[in-house]
Amino acid sequence: MALRWTFILAIIPGLLAILTIVLFVKEAAPKNQLGKPFRFTLKSFDKNFRNYLLIVILFTLGNSSDAFLLFRVQEAIQKSGAVVDIVSNIKPLHTMVSNFGDETSQSKVINILFLPLVWAFFHIIKVAFSMPMGALSDRIGRKIVINTGWAIYAFVYISFALLVFLSPEMQVIATFVLFAVYALFYAFTEGAEKAFVADLVNDENRGTAFGLFNFSIGLGALPASIIFGFLYSYFDKIIPGYGGTVAFGFGGTIAIISMILLAVKVKEPQKGSL
Repeated sequence: MALRWTFILAIIPGLLAILTIVLFVKEAAPKNQLGKPFRFTLKSFDKNFRNYLLIVILFTLGNSSDAFLLFRVQEAIQKSGAVVDIVSNIKPLHTMVSNFGDETSQSKVINILFLPLVWAFFHIIKVAFSMPMGALSDRIGRKIVINTGWAIYAFVYISFALLVFLSPEMQVIATFVLFAVYALFYAFTEGAEKAFVADLVNDENRGTAFGLFNFSIGLGALPASIIFGFLYSYFDKIIPGYGGTVAFGFGGTIAIISMILLAVKVKEPQKGSL
């Protein structure tokens, strides 16, 4: 129920974003430019760029939907009851929640409100750091920034894998800390990964390169959540309560392998060399 309401509420900013683009964003169409027809081929690109695409696919295979993070949080707070206990000990909040029926109903309301609070907190951190981290990649290089982001991802996923071993109260605190840190993964990587595409190819091939980059992400994203969900459910049946530990551990391990491959297999061109 908490997850359902989280995604229902997420529709509102999505609709506002669509309306903003339709009503307020103007696009100037290029004049007198004959574009090359798109061909699904890698022949125009060197081994360095192809290696980058393969590593992006590998990383994305371990990068499951963020819904699993929310599910992990929901699972933790429902089993521990820590959030309910915290609200019960804060008189103004307890008085407000007590209007929602019996204790079971009150617990559901608290859990429903907690997930959007965590998700909003995550996006505040993400927005605050995205621009500074994007500028950082211009100064110190794309690979360092991307690998820093992937290292953050690995840390967060391994930490979520171990979340079950914390005390109930610490699970709530760890949830906010980990979501704040996880927001930094997006801040470090979203801009740098795309900018690295532009660095690795010639100007005339950039449109195709970005298409192949996004295709690579899609190619890895589809099986990623299927694999993650399978590991989560399969191992939860074998070792009840520990399916998430295996699934999140898998994601963190894939991220570490991807970091090593990016550092070793992809060369970052000098500025102005293409």
